[in-house]
Amino acid sequence: MAYNPQSSQMENANLKSIDPEKERINLERKKQAQQSFISQILDQDAQARLGRISAVKPERATAIANLLISMVQRGQIVGRVDESTFVKILSQVVDSEESKKPKVTIQRRRDFDDFSD
Repeated sequence: MAYNPQSSQMENANLKSIDPEKERINLERKKQAQQSFISQILDQDAQARLGRISAVKPERATAIANLLISMVQRGQIVGRVDESTFVKILSQVVDSEESKKPKVTIQRRRDFDDFSD
């Protein structure tokens, strides 16, 4: 087999892209940038509420943060968000999550309820 420098470079590129340390660092940088952006958007009370949500349900806090960032980018939010506005946004997120949950209804048969002979 002959040495192919292109295949060696491709293997190195694949190893670099899979490197968990670099991936972790990139993820950490993204989180820091997101936190910085969120701290510019929210006032202190709203930040405290988001922190409490994050302690209980981190995935919900991430969804809220992503929603806030997208709302700012679309121009739906101008200036800082106070706690009352944050609560309204939070209720929108909770409503959308609840609408995605499947609803189970139980129907009982009424034919077998009558046991009189």
